[in-house]
Amino acid sequence: MQEQWSRVLDWLRTNAPASYSTLQPPATYEEILAAQQRLAVALPVGLVSLLSMTNGVPAYHPVAEVSFASRFLPGGYMLQPVADIPGYVDMLNGILDQGDPMQAGWWWHRQWLTFASHVCADALFLDLRPGPDYGRVGAFMHEEIADFDAGAHTLEAWVAGIADALEGQYDFGYWRPAVIDGRLEWDVIADPSDRRDP
Repeated sequence: MQEQWSRVLDWLRTNAPASYSTLQPPATYEEILAAQQRLAVALPVGLVSLLSMTNGVPAYHPVAEVSFASRFLPGGYMLQPVADIPGYVDMLNGILDQGDPMQAGWWWHRQWLTFASHVCADALFLDLRPGPDYGRVGAFMHEEIADFDAGAHTLEAWVAGIADALEGQYDFGYWRPAVIDGRLEWDVIADPSDRRDP
C-alpha cells in the first residue's frame, strides 16, 4: 500500500497541488485505535496503512462550501478521516436496521466499512464479510443497490489502479484523470472503444 499511495501522492504534489494541499497529516495510532474500538472491528491492514500516510481530507460539512480540490478520487469521492468512519457506518447501519431486512447485502451490510464519501451521500466501502471476497472495494449508492463492478478485489489494487491511471498507463474503469486549476478531476469515457484497459 505504501508504494502505491506514494505514487498517488507524488503525482498530486507535482500535477495537482490544489488537491494535494487538501490532504491531512497521517492518522495517529491512537486515532486508529479509537475508531477500531468504536466500530468493534479491526480495520483492514491496507486501510490502516493508507490512513497512516494520509488521514483523509477535511470532513465534509453540509452547510460549508465543499472544496472541489478535495474530491480527487474517481467519481468525485473524498477520502474519509479515520474519525469520521465510525459515525458514517453507524448512520448507515441505523438506516438499514429501520428498513427492509431484504436490503442487507444489496443496499448496505453491517460488515461493510466506508473509507471515502461523496457529497450526494454515496460512499466507497470495503467488504469485511469472511470469504474469498474479503476486502473487496464496492460503491454504496443511497438510491440504488451497491455496486462492485467498478471496484477492485483489494484496497491496494484499487489504489494501484488510480496510480496507473494518473501516470497515463491505463484508464481507471471508465474514468480518465484531468487537471483543472490545479485540482484533480476525472472525465467520463463515454465511448468504450476509447478506453485504455490493462
